[in-house]
Amino acid sequence: MIGKTISHYKILEKLGEGGMGDVYKAEDTNLDRIVALKFLPKEVTRDKEMKTRFIHEAKAASALDHPNVCTVFEIDETEEGQLFISMGYYDGDTIEERIKQGPLEINEALNITIQVAQGLDKAHKKKIVHRDIKSANIIVNTDGVTKIVDFGIAKLAGQTKVTKDGTSLGTASYMSPEQTLGKEVDHRTDIWSLGVVLYEMLTGLQPFQGDYEQAVVYSIMNEEPKPLTGLRTGIPLQLEQIVSKALAKEPDERYQHLDELIVDLKHVKKEPVKEKTDAQVPLPPTPVDIKPFWKQPIPMAVSITALIVIITGLLIFGGKTDEPASRLGDKSIAVLPFSAIGDSKEDEYFSDGIHDDILTQLSKIGDLKVIARTSVMQYKNTNLRISDIGKELGVASILEGSVRRAGDKIRIVAQLIKSNTEEHLWAETYDRDYADIFAIQSDVAQKIASALKATLNPEEKEQLEAVPTNNMEAYNNYLRGNIFIFKGVKEESIRSAIQFYEKAIELDPNFTLAYARLSVAYMRILWFADYYNYLQLAKETLDKAASIDANHPDIRLAFGYYYYYGFRDFDKALREFTIALKTQPNNDQLIEAIGWIKRRQGKWDESVQFTKLACELNPHTANRHAQLAYTYIYLRDWDEAIRYSEMSINIAPDEPQGYSIRGYIILAMEGDVEKTRQFIRDNLDHVDSSKFVFERGLTELLGRNYQKALGIFKEDEKTFLLAIAHIYRLMGQETEAERYYDSARKQFEMKIKDNPNNGRFYGKLGITYAGLGRKEEAINAGKQGIEMIPVSKDALSGSVLLNDMVILYTMTGEVELAISQIEEYLSYPSWLTVQFFKLHPGWDSLRAHPRFQELIARYSD
Repeated sequence: MIGKTISHYKILEKLGEGGMGDVYKAEDTNLDRIVALKFLPKEVTRDKEMKTRFIHEAKAASALDHPNVCTVFEIDETEEGQLFISMGYYDGDTIEERIKQGPLEINEALNITIQVAQGLDKAHKKKIVHRDIKSANIIVNTDGVTKIVDFGIAKLAGQTKVTKDGTSLGTASYMSPEQTLGKEVDHRTDIWSLGVVLYEMLTGLQPFQGDYEQAVVYSIMNEEPKPLTGLRTGIPLQLEQIVSKALAKEPDERYQHLDELIVDLKHVKKEPVKEKTDAQVPLPPTPVDIKPFWKQPIPMAVSITALIVIITGLLIFGGKTDEPASRLGDKSIAVLPFSAIGDSKEDEYFSDGIHDDILTQLSKIGDLKVIARTSVMQYKNTNLRISDIGKELGVASILEGSVRRAGDKIRIVAQLIKSNTEEHLWAETYDRDYADIFAIQSDVAQKIASALKATLNPEEKEQLEAVPTNNMEAYNNYLRGNIFIFKGVKEESIRSAIQFYEKAIELDPNFTLAYARLSVAYMRILWFADYYNYLQLAKETLDKAASIDANHPDIRLAFGYYYYYGFRDFDKALREFTIALKTQPNNDQLIEAIGWIKRRQGKWDESVQFTKLACELNPHTANRHAQLAYTYIYLRDWDEAIRYSEMSINIAPDEPQGYSIRGYIILAMEGDVEKTRQFIRDNLDHVDSSKFVFERGLTELLGRNYQKALGIFKEDEKTFLLAIAHIYRLMGQETEAERYYDSARKQFEMKIKDNPNNGRFYGKLGITYAGLGRKEEAINAGKQGIEMIPVSKDALSGSVLLNDMVILYTMTGEVELAISQIEEYLSYPSWLTVQFFKLHPGWDSLRAHPRFQELIARYSD
């Protein structure tokens, strides 16, 4: 054939041969261009029906106009009647040839796959299916443009036995399951084949292998390919999930259209994927002089990474320049949200539940430091690199995984990655019955402990291997309950959680863990419903659970919450929390609760220690950092209060806690009303909450701007009845003042009636009596509150009650008693500072008194 002219094509050289014909490079003498000619087997010409059908399909393919589809110029036949196709010739290599040199770079494989998908998508929209996508039918030219060749050929091959000996095996490796069975196929067969090509480009291996064609077909029909992440480091888990979805054996479970695949591939490419290289050396951070927030402009949306650098400076890195250091040490880990292989909401619920259970299992290992769920959930579907996530969370390693459930079968893929180098430390794929889920979770936790060289004591091992229930339907309901309880303190979510936990217990009356979660849910619903009814339900639930397993750590934890929220019995709560902590050393909520108890007990240093640890384990919790700032306000440690309020603001720029505390700090620290006003004006767009309303109103009140303060508090009149009454009193409008004092009285009397053992409301009730001229009742109510909650029992609520006594003594004209009470109050760590006694008009009647002036001078130093 070389040198021969056929029609107006001069044959120059042979390019290749295959089951469906030989390909030659030729010169188009009419148009003076180089083309590729493909000569089809002579057998095709002999079957007139087949020939007609092929020409029809080839004409349809020639109408495709897309940069990633090989151009078909014409279809013709030789004088002997042999069909041939004239198509574009491209300098470059086929993917098959490139793979022979080794796996492609990840980004290159992504680029090629996206281009092929774009070309196929154009064909599919014109109802054209390729049917023979394989690495040999994809060419990348010297300009980096990918071209798909051989449209229409595969259907012909399916209708004839013309393939040569030994040439069909390669094509069989790319066939979809339905294609191997000879079923009618649609565009989704191309999606499968493209998934095979992508797998091959990334690993250098075909996902389905065998020594002969039948063995390959068996593998396609019955086996799962080895996980990409187990064959090559640096593969993003999201990319493995894309390939897995493309290779779903059931067409309905694959991508249904190529535009969906393209979107996901581009999503992976948004964050550049780099091959594993030597660890990049970070520049040591420059120490920063932290100025007060209002003296130094700080963007509201500063990332937590930048925030950590500002706060810790060289201390985090210890002056090293070899690699980034983790705050929590080498045995620290974050478990990223597991991805659901499936599109339904049920798949997502199930995946989130498995993720939480594996995280919980790891949290039981005392020699590990495990980042809490709240902080890792923000990385769901993230584009961030593992190394960046590791820096933000301050951990040495990251666990990521995926979950797929089909009936009674489950597949979990998990991989442990060193965060600074993205080196894979461990990977495993579990293909098991769903009933084996607890064994899988236990195995994952123990393998990770081993990989991180964490010590696992016998008690911890026993905990990890415990089976919470043998009823998988009960377990499903338990998982669903967890998902709703994680949504926060919202009545609708809590009620949904309660329903699922109750169903789990109905299915398995010995499901201890479900009892524990149910009791906590009952405690959470107290704020929205019949207090005593749900308190009683919580107790009954705990008693039942304790009768099954009184030493279960989650039951002890639930009892702790019961005593804390139900009765403010901090000693009993602390006893239960301490027991639970032995077996749940990474439970950040438990550690936080201990910190709050220590704070109420007046053990401030211990409170700070526990709360800081809780913040380390859950670094993205704005409220917790705000509360730590609040603790430092009590201790008059303004630098630390500023620091943690800034952290709260930067973690959650659209949440109120940090701003509220920041405004309070300006007032309490400097007593500068105008500076506080400016801060509030600057941040009104960020926050709209009752907490911030209070700071706004208080600022105007301290600035003697009574009308404006009144207007602010009336924005939420029901919440601020007492404040409104005080302002009317200061304005001399006694009738209006009495009306609001009386409304507040009814409010606090109702609260006490609902919960007579809670002394927090007695002081406020006493103030309303004082405003109504009922002096004796006022003083008695205030004293009753202090007797019920002395500072020695509750340092927070007790100090508030002391302040209430100062107010009602002042209002009832007991000046000496008021000043004595101020002296006692200022001797405790408390939330009001001397600045407020200087500024607040409520103390005007005391200002001329020598003892008052002496106290102000003493505590102003």
